[in-house]
Parts: sequence; structure tokens; C-alpha cells
Amino acid sequence: MLPHKSLSGFAVVLALPALFFITAAKAVAQKADEVVATVNGRTITLKEVDESILSQVYPLEQQLYAVRKAALDNLVSRIILEQTARTRNLSVDELKHRLTLGKVDVPSDEVEQFYSDNAAVFGTMSPDEAKERLRLDFEGKARMKLYRDALAELSRQSQIDLRLEEPRIYLSNFSDAQSLGPATARITIVEFTDFQCPFCRTSQLTLKRILTEYRDQIRLVFRNLPLDIHPEAFGSAQAAYCAGEQRRFWEFHDALFAAKDLSVEARDQIAARVGLDASRFRACLNSNASRAAIMVDVRKAKQLGFSGTPTFIINGRVHQGEIRYDDFKDTIERELRSAQRDVKPK
Repeated sequence: MLPHKSLSGFAVVLALPALFFITAAKAVAQKADEVVATVNGRTITLKEVDESILSQVYPLEQQLYAVRKAALDNLVSRIILEQTARTRNLSVDELKHRLTLGKVDVPSDEVEQFYSDNAAVFGTMSPDEAKERLRLDFEGKARMKLYRDALAELSRQSQIDLRLEEPRIYLSNFSDAQSLGPATARITIVEFTDFQCPFCRTSQLTLKRILTEYRDQIRLVFRNLPLDIHPEAFGSAQAAYCAGEQRRFWEFHDALFAAKDLSVEARDQIAARVGLDASRFRACLNSNASRAAIMVDVRKAKQLGFSGTPTFIINGRVHQGEIRYDDFKDTIERELRSAQRDVKPK
């Protein structure tokens, strides 16, 4: 048994993580526009601090969110099980057992095939014993699926309102970026894209459909992220920028995503087709300004830790990779509901 003094010291050590957690929770609770310092009358907000270290802060916030989300899901499931068990006059353990019941078919040919492919793994175990162990393992997995499906059905029948906020990235200063939609829109979508990326190409149909359906409620902000694996991506980004210098960006943008060929010659043909002044277009392409403009976006993407396309930031929520229409629409609807809740009655 430890001396009393040691136990006391141990208790103090245990208390330290709790104190740290409380302090960390208070820090996380600070609002983005909260002033965290004043220097000779000039204020610094938490948003400014976080923007300067986004590549470090955002991954940490994602990890914290993942831990909290897993814990929340577990608590939600536990409450659903407890409430269901109570209504059925069962213990929670008995309910869990009943949720795994049902017909489970384990095809013998699958067992035989798996054993044949992995016989060496079972060492000196007899074939009959090894196959029975495999059959029980397959049955256990099948019963776990029955349990998860049953729990999912109980969740669908329950009234659940999840309000745990995902980490958000708040970007500002879009004055140098091409955009569609009003600056006062409730939802801002920042798209980092690559004109030679096939997933970016197919995402355009979804984007156009969303923009058409929600019109004045969405602002789309375009950002470049030409990937090194696509040889024509950077040149295409420069060409689109130069088209924007002649107020033809979105026409050129659409033509690039529709084109099968993005070579220099093909880009010149697109420029002629959308009515660009050829000499101005060529001068812009050869200028340092066009390259510098693309590199501003590339550096911003790297600062945020983005390395793939397309990447969407929807009101601060990050989605990387091609996004399905239904998922996009669901996110938009959630953001609109959230914005509505934030509107204070007069």
C-alpha cells in the first residue's frame, strides 16, 4: 500500500489534466471575432491569429472534433438503447443480445476458400478446428452487422438533433478572386480547383445545379490549385486569369472544363472563341503578374494544408474531393437552417 503522502501527490497529478482540459475548453470556446490583444490601439482578433497558423490549428481542431464526435455518437447510441430497453421492459444487455438475433447464413464455400487461401496462418491447428473458428468469426461479423443495422433503425425512429460544430476555416479578403453571387449571400463556397483534374470537371455540373437552385443565397469564390501531376493545369490557370483581365473569366472557365484538349493551341482557340483581344491575352500570359496571381492561391492552399482537388470550403466547412449533389444540398440546407437560427428577432 502506498503511504498517505504518495496518494495525495498522485491525486494532485490526476487533477492537472482536468485543469488543463477546462482551460483548453475555454480557449476553444472563444469566438473568431473576439479581440485577444491590443497593440497601441490596434486590435488583434482570434481570427487573425488562427489565419496566421491555419496549417497547424486546423488539423488539431479536426482531431479534437473527431474525438468529440466519436464520444457523442457513443452517448447518443447509449441513450437510445437505454430508452428502448426501458420501453420493452428489458435490460440493456438483453436488448443488445436480441438485436443480434436473426438468421445468419455463413456459406461453407466462403469458409473453405478463406481457409485454402490462408491455411499457413493456422499452424498446427487441425483443418476442422480452423474452419469452425472461421465459421464462428464470420457469424460474429454477420451478427454485428445485424446489431448495427437494428441500432441504425432505432436511431432513424428517434428525434435526434446533433449540434456539435465541425471545425471551420474562415477566410477573408476575396477582393482579388473571381466570384459569382452576392457578397451578402448567407453561404460562401470557396472552391480550390485544377482545370485538368477529372473530379473537378465532373463537380462543375453539381456546382451549377446548386447555384441555380439557391441563386442569391450562395456566393461561389474561385481559387486555383494546379497540381504538379497535371502538366497543362498551371498554364490553364494563367489563361483563365488573363481572360478575367478582359472580363471573360467565367466563359473561359466553363470552356476549359468542357475541353478535352488543354494545350497552348487549344487555349488560344478558346480565347478567340470567347472574344479575347489576342495581343493583350498573349502579353498577360507572358507577364509575371499572371504567374504571381496563381501562386497566391497555391500558397494559400498550402497554408491551409490542401494538397488535392477539388477542395470546397462551405461556410468554413471543408470538403475534399468530388462531392455528390445530395451531400452538397444537405450541407447547404444545414447552413441555411443554422443561419436562420442565428437571426435574432427584432
